Amino acid sequence: MRVNKKKFITISAFLIVGLFFSTYYIVNKKIEQRDLKYLNTLVEETNASKANEILKNDLKVVFYTENTKDKVTTIKALIDEYKIDKKNVTENELAKAVSKDGYKLSSRSNEGIIFRRDSKDSLEKNTYYIGEKDGYLAIYKTDDNGNLNIHKVYSDDISIDNFMEVDANKIKNYKYFNSKNLNEVEEKITELTT
Repeated sequence: MRVNKKKFITISAFLIVGLFFSTYYIVNKKIEQRDLKYLNTLVEETNASKANEILKNDLKVVFYTENTKDKVTTIKALIDEYKIDKKNVTENELAKAVSKDGYKLSSRSNEGIIFRRDSKDSLEKNTYYIGEKDGYLAIYKTDDNGNLNIHKVYSDDISIDNFMEVDANKIKNYKYFNSKNLNEVEEKITELTT
């Protein structure tokens, strides 16, 4: 009987110790998950507030296509280049403006902002594209670096809303039609509007 009692006490002690460690492990994992969720929420809120804070005019901005540096400029120069209506620009507004050239935000620090684009997203150099400006059809021309510059806006009655959604998306992304010849692009716009 004493042997059974010793076995019972030993087994009970092991069970209590095992129960203690398993409970400790489970509770610890739950706390870690809760803390991780809290940190993720905090990081998201911080990033959202950073994206909406006004950028300094002398902040350096670097553009890359793949691993090739396209240009280094400042916020002030980009406001003029992209004809942004505001003097005070946020990260979101800047990202939206440069996305027309296929650039996406890569990283941001106190020293500057880096935008990158894939070579497949970049546009052909010195080519005319059908695009959209303020809801209307427009012709854009790329420069020697593949950056878009507005050539002509058809703001009379050629609203982008008149097109099917698929065509409108192609136009907005400069994928509808392009040519090195301005006359061909103008003919294509005439076809679109008739």
